[in-house]
Amino acid sequence: MVVVVDVVEVNGKANRKDHLELSVSQEASHNNRHGEPHNNNNQVHGDKDLGRELSVSQEASHNNRHGEPHNNNNQVHGDKDLSRELSVSQEASHNNRHGEPHNNNNQVHGDKDLGRELSVSQEASHNNRHGEPHNNNNQVHGDKDLSRELSVSQEASHNNRHGEPHNNNNQVHGDKDLSRRSQRSQDGDLDLRNLRELHQHGDQDPHISLSSKPQVFLVCPHKPLQRGPWEEVEKLLRLQPRLLHQHHRKKSAQQRPQEAKKEPGSEKNVYGRGVFQKQKEQFSSLQPCKRPDGGGTWGKTIKLRVNHFQLELQGTKKAYHYDVEINEKGKPMPNKELRRVTMRHVFSHDNFAEHFPKDCCVFDGMKSMYSCRKLKFREQAFPVNITFEERAREFEVVVKIAAEIDLNTITAYMQRGSSVDIPQEGIHCLDVVLRYHQTYNMQYVPVTRSLFSMNQPMLAELGDGAVVWLGHFQSVRMGTHMFLNVDASQKAFYKSDEVVNVMYDVLRLNHEFEPPHLTPEQVRIFDRYMRGVKVRFLVGAIKRDYKVNGLLSPANDTNAKFDSDGQLVTVEEYFKKHYNAELKYPYLHCLWVGSAQKQSRVPIECCTIKPGQVMRGKLNEMQTSEMIKAAAKPPFERKKRIDGAIQKMQGCGPVARNFGISMSNQMAQVDGRILEAPRVEVGGQNGVQLVTPRDGKWDMRNKKFLSAAALEHWGVLDVSRTKDMDIRKFFETLKKMARSFGMNVNDQCFNDSCRENARDVENALRQYQKMNNKLNFVFVIIPKKGAEIYQDIKYIGDLNLSITTQCIVKNNVFKCQDATIGNLLLKINSKLGGTNTYISTNPSHKKSLPNILKERVMILGADVSHPAPEFRVDNPKPSIAAVVGSIDAFGLKYRGEIRAQDPGREIIDEMEEIVVKLLLRYRESNPHTEPSRLIFFRDGVSEGQFQDVLKWEFNAIRKACRRMRPDYSPPITFIVVQKRHNTRFFAEPGEPTVGRGQNVPPGTVVDSLITHRQEFDFFICSHEGIQGTSRPTHYYVLFDENEFNSNDLQMLTYHMCHMYVRCSRSVSNPAPSYYAHLLAFRGRHHHDSMMRRGIQNPRQQTEMLENSSRTRPMFYV
Repeated sequence: MVVVVDVVEVNGKANRKDHLELSVSQEASHNNRHGEPHNNNNQVHGDKDLGRELSVSQEASHNNRHGEPHNNNNQVHGDKDLSRELSVSQEASHNNRHGEPHNNNNQVHGDKDLGRELSVSQEASHNNRHGEPHNNNNQVHGDKDLSRELSVSQEASHNNRHGEPHNNNNQVHGDKDLSRRSQRSQDGDLDLRNLRELHQHGDQDPHISLSSKPQVFLVCPHKPLQRGPWEEVEKLLRLQPRLLHQHHRKKSAQQRPQEAKKEPGSEKNVYGRGVFQKQKEQFSSLQPCKRPDGGGTWGKTIKLRVNHFQLELQGTKKAYHYDVEINEKGKPMPNKELRRVTMRHVFSHDNFAEHFPKDCCVFDGMKSMYSCRKLKFREQAFPVNITFEERAREFEVVVKIAAEIDLNTITAYMQRGSSVDIPQEGIHCLDVVLRYHQTYNMQYVPVTRSLFSMNQPMLAELGDGAVVWLGHFQSVRMGTHMFLNVDASQKAFYKSDEVVNVMYDVLRLNHEFEPPHLTPEQVRIFDRYMRGVKVRFLVGAIKRDYKVNGLLSPANDTNAKFDSDGQLVTVEEYFKKHYNAELKYPYLHCLWVGSAQKQSRVPIECCTIKPGQVMRGKLNEMQTSEMIKAAAKPPFERKKRIDGAIQKMQGCGPVARNFGISMSNQMAQVDGRILEAPRVEVGGQNGVQLVTPRDGKWDMRNKKFLSAAALEHWGVLDVSRTKDMDIRKFFETLKKMARSFGMNVNDQCFNDSCRENARDVENALRQYQKMNNKLNFVFVIIPKKGAEIYQDIKYIGDLNLSITTQCIVKNNVFKCQDATIGNLLLKINSKLGGTNTYISTNPSHKKSLPNILKERVMILGADVSHPAPEFRVDNPKPSIAAVVGSIDAFGLKYRGEIRAQDPGREIIDEMEEIVVKLLLRYRESNPHTEPSRLIFFRDGVSEGQFQDVLKWEFNAIRKACRRMRPDYSPPITFIVVQKRHNTRFFAEPGEPTVGRGQNVPPGTVVDSLITHRQEFDFFICSHEGIQGTSRPTHYYVLFDENEFNSNDLQMLTYHMCHMYVRCSRSVSNPAPSYYAHLLAFRGRHHHDSMMRRGIQNPRQQTEMLENSSRTRPMFYV
């Protein structure tokens, strides 16, 4: 928005015309979470420059959470400069939570400068929670300076919670200074009397004379140029909030992809069209809701053990945090292992005992050190000399105080704290202390929060040069008490063996024969495997450790000779001459080791891979299968491993005791409840039948679908060269079983084959679609699971041709098992619009259907799929956000929306637009009505993101409802679904269990001891653990306007786990969150296929992903 004012007289001169610009920025520099300063510098250089700038910023530099200063400097330099600057800031520098001062300096320098500055600030310097002063300095320097400053502030310096003064200093230096100020009226509207007075009587000033009838141009992004009198300015400013809203609604649809930023609330990600910006709303300070009662009461009681070990904090209540810098030759030393070795030397060597008391200090391996005593110095540098990997190294270790940690905050949090304000610094300190005893002696390899002993038992082979290491996970967790959560963990490591032997495994060579000359493809595969791996080079008495950069030419390559003592020699000749070593395999490629700037070569046969190196990248299908077998241990074996890890901790060592930490060596005992399973409605010979799940599953044999769809216009396309006889047998069986489920199945329209190529597949489907324009379903036989052709098929069917597809692996066609076909038909019926089963609505079964589902309820699910770390740096892949919403009265059929956003970003930027579209879909399916209630299951959010999710996503849902109708405000329940945790339940002897693994029964719920003391969270294990130990799902209710009690919400959640259409059993997550997960992965497949087709433009990618939601409601199952 721009206001252009014609000024016809300045200092008696009528030949100069200048512009006063109003820049409206809502939420500028919003939510700089880590406190980087915001700099807005407007500089004009010249002899006769003239600038009038009006900066209107709502919530500018809002919520700088860590309190770095915000600097807004407007400087004008020149001999005869003129500045009229109007700074209108609503809630400027609002909520600087840590109370650092905000500095706004407006300086004008020159001989004959003239400045009129209008600072309009609503709730300026509002809510400085810790009470540091805010400084707003406006200085004008010169011989004949003039300043008229209008400070319009509502609740200026409001809510300085600790009562420190706010300083607003407006200083004018010069011979003839003038200052006029005005403040905003109490009701919040701009008091423009002084501005009008300036307009009407400006000619009385010897320095400025305004024309009696200045003209105003109103220029908005969404309106043509308008011209009007001065009164329009008053109207414009009074209507500022509404205009701002219109401005940003329009802007959100016009943002360019390159306008991406990083922090939540102020960015437009490159893949979306909307700008998700924070506005001051009544929901801006939302807190997770409190538990409505003392916990649930429904269900049969069960005694459980949980892998949480109680911690007690006694004695010391303070810890001291120090920053550590380790430099070698003036440069930071990044090697984590070497950093740990260096600090171990510092803590244990007598030379440093005076500065670092014994068993008082711990180091996290990065840059943080914690001490239970305050050290004698605040900052000091120490020279350290050590020997590492047969080399003498010299370092400078700089230690300086960073913070004093009050560990009482942890106790206070457990009593009355909020999950959005977890004392992370104290918890991190305890985590480091509790793991230090095992990492100190370098006998454990730390991997994130897991520890792996260097003394591994017999290692399980994963194949292709990988092995499984067994270890344990540990993390401090908060419940009604403080616990150490300990769990069994496993990780893929590089196989420690001679490099030649590892090469046999990676390239799958026959060990009975000598290694062959490698083909270019084999060289590429082994080069990729060896990059970054550390090896030990050993020839005679020479022993060196190197990091591998890749492979180079063979040792006997005469084209790669180098100078040695004045002669050109090959690597083979060099080793024979200098080491008297006869190479056995000189035709094998050498390893490229050491500095990447040099080409240092060593023969493969002289090297061994060092132990303790974690595999990088994603495991292949075979390795993943073997890893699951190694990890999936039944509860009694898992519990045994956990108890063994606790014994090895030995009470966490003397350092933990000096910090006042003691730990129980017994798992915590907790009371759980087994909820009653719902009754499931299925179709039968004589109408609806009721089935009661047993151990979380029910049998569909001799049953029908509740609402069977028709498979009428369909075909089969084979891209895997499957035998015609196998295809014929499979689909005859499929048609027979489909009819037994009540489906109407016609004969297929075509049965064809083509090459495993995206272009051939699309051409074939286009051809058959032209022949039969009613074609709506195609089975595609693919060679294996995870093949790229699968992504292309889904892209072609969902986006290009709007044909529903069902891929079948060739091996499953060959086996032709009834169970496999039955599961396929569950998916097929849902994709075609049918209904498989439903929860009983019989009033006599009051616990079979929660009452809330008998109303017009919309159930939503959301998830975000992130790219692997290796795809986040160069040419990064986006994160894919998916939201689904039910469109029927029973919560069975779901529509979905897909969006691409910045890599690694968890908050869904375009939640408002997505929910609007889903509400419109609901209205299409239910004419003239909207849902009366919303229940939202949000997957994949950690505790540290609760506040962001509440502020952005919950508010976005509320705004979406208002966009449907201004008075439409259905109650919302917002539930976070967490699966990525390490809590496990173990039934006590004599308690009921299910399956061969003896897992806890489906429906086991826990809402005490390990849950928050006040907030509304609970665990439910809703499924039967078929393999390994069941992982319960953690539900955290962030907001609940539907006023559920514990019983109702736990039962609703458990019942939603029985409504997943892909199988006839209860699953671990509620159906909508599972569907969002599937839809996000479908969006990932679409995006990967786009990239292979050369579609690189983010805007085009986003539009195509949005179009995928136009197909059938359940196309993604």
